[in-house]
Amino acid sequence: CDSLANVTITDTNVVLGQEAFGGCPNLSTVKVTCLVPPSISAGAFSGSGNGNLKILVPSESVNTYKTANGWSAYAEYIRAIN
Repeated sequence: CDSLANVTITDTNVVLGQEAFGGCPNLSTVKVTCLVPPSISAGAFSGSGNGNLKILVPSESVNTYKTANGWSAYAEYIRAIN
């Protein structure tokens, strides 16, 4: 997935499996439009974004994502959709 740069997730019924986007060095933006965080497994984004990963979520859900199981591992990357 070297060329994958952006992903949009629109459905809470999605399950991001272990290392779903792991090792995607050019993945810079993940936009999740769901108010309720979808299920996520450990390492879903490990090794992605080369330190520049942004996970954009609805502004009213930022804190929910930052503390949700699985998502909390990526709290430093979670920001509000502008």
